[in-house]
Amino acid sequence: MKNILNYEHKIKLLKRMKKVIFDNLKTISKALSKDLAKQHYEVMLTEIIPTIKEINFFLKKIKKDSFYSYQKFSLNKRIGYIYNPRGNVLLMNAWNYPFQLLFVPLVGSIAAGNITTIKLHPYSKELNKVIKSLIKAIDPDSSFIKIDHFESIGETFEQNEYDFVFFTGNNKTAEFILSKIDISKTEYCFELGGKSPFIVTEHANIKNASKMFCYGKLLNKGQTCIAPDYIFIHQKVYASFIKEVDKIIRKFKEEEFTNIVLSEIIPEPRKNKITDYLKNRNAKTDSPLILFQEQNLDDYIYSEEIFAPVSPLFVFKNQTQFDKLYAKNPFPLTMYIFSKNKKEIEYYTNFIAGNYMINNTISIFEDNKLSFGGHKLSGIGRYRGMASIELFSYKSSLIKKPKLDLLFSVKNRPYTSFKKKIISLYLKFLKIAK
Repeated sequence: MKNILNYEHKIKLLKRMKKVIFDNLKTISKALSKDLAKQHYEVMLTEIIPTIKEINFFLKKIKKDSFYSYQKFSLNKRIGYIYNPRGNVLLMNAWNYPFQLLFVPLVGSIAAGNITTIKLHPYSKELNKVIKSLIKAIDPDSSFIKIDHFESIGETFEQNEYDFVFFTGNNKTAEFILSKIDISKTEYCFELGGKSPFIVTEHANIKNASKMFCYGKLLNKGQTCIAPDYIFIHQKVYASFIKEVDKIIRKFKEEEFTNIVLSEIIPEPRKNKITDYLKNRNAKTDSPLILFQEQNLDDYIYSEEIFAPVSPLFVFKNQTQFDKLYAKNPFPLTMYIFSKNKKEIEYYTNFIAGNYMINNTISIFEDNKLSFGGHKLSGIGRYRGMASIELFSYKSSLIKKPKLDLLFSVKNRPYTSFKKKIISLYLKFLKIAK
C-alpha cells in the first residue's frame, strides 16, 4: 500500500501529539484517578513518560516517507529492507494502563504510515472522554486517526475491515477477535498476559529481590500484565525473603497506604473472586500486599492470572520442581530470575518466556530500545521502538544493483571453462568458510 502519511504528516502529528499531552497532564491524571485510583506520580511514571519517550524516539528516526534498513556492503549489490504501511489498523487498548497501552502503539502505527482506528476500553470511562478530546486536537479532521464508536467488539468487525489488528487484553477476548477476522486478509498482534514467575534462588540478593518484588507487585495495585504473579523460592532463603518483604510493607503502611488496596481492584467479579479465595484461607486482607505459601499446584491460584496485590509462594528444594510449575503455565509474558549464579540463570532462561529480567522487575517498559511482546499463550508479535515499524509495516526485501556489477558476467551465459573454474574455486571457498 502506498504510504498515505508522508514524512511531513508523521512529524506534524507526533509533534502535535506531544504538545497536546503536555498541555493536558492534569486532566489526564484526574481522569485516571477517577477510573483507577491512580496517583499523579504513578500516572507520570507509567503512562506519560513511556508515551513521550516513544514520540521522541520516532521524531528522531523518521527521515523519509518510508523506512529503509540496509545491510552491510555487498560486493555486487546493495541489500536491505523497505517498510511500507499495512493500511487500515485497529488498535484496542486495555483498561489497566489505558493511556500508555493506546498511545505507545499508536505512535508506532503513525510512524509506519498507517490510518489508525482506536477502540477504547469501556472500563476507562473518564479517561475515554479525555482521549477523545486529545485525538480531536491532534487530528481535527480525523484524516489519520479515527475513533471506533461501536459498543461491542462484534459490531466493530461486522461493520469494518482492517488490514491489521493490535489488541492488548486477555486470551478470551483474543479468541473472540480471531473468530471475527479473516486471517487470510487481516494480520494481528495480541499482547496478552499470563502468570509471570518470580524466581528467587539460594544465591539471590534477598534485599534486592524483596525490594524488586514489592515494587513490581504493588505498581498499579498488581494490575500489570508483567507483574510478578507467583513466587518460586528456595527454602534456604524463604524466611529471610518474607522478613524483608514485611519490613517494606510496614514502611509502605506508615508512609502511604491508608486503605485496603483490594478494595480498589477492578473489575468487580475479579475482586470478589480473590477476596472470597482469601477468606476461605483465613488470610489477612488488611495489607497492601498479601503473600501466602501454597504447595498444591492444582490450587486455583496457579491456574489464572491474579492481577491483584496477592501472590502464592511455592517453596522449593530442587530447581527441577520448576518444570511442573512451568508446564502448568508455559510461555509466560515475563520471567523474573533473582540469582548471582550464572548456571542458575542459564537453567531458567532455557524455559521460553516473552521477556526475561535478571535481578530486576517491570523496567522493560522504560526502554524502547528493546521490543516487548509475548509468546504463544502470552502474546503474538512484538512492538516498541523500531520493533513497532516491523510490526505495523509490510517488510519487503530490497536489492539494488550497482552501476558496476563485477559478478554479473560470471553468472551470465555463455558458461565458459573460465567461468566454471571460478565457480569451482568459489565452491571450495564455501566448503572451508564459516
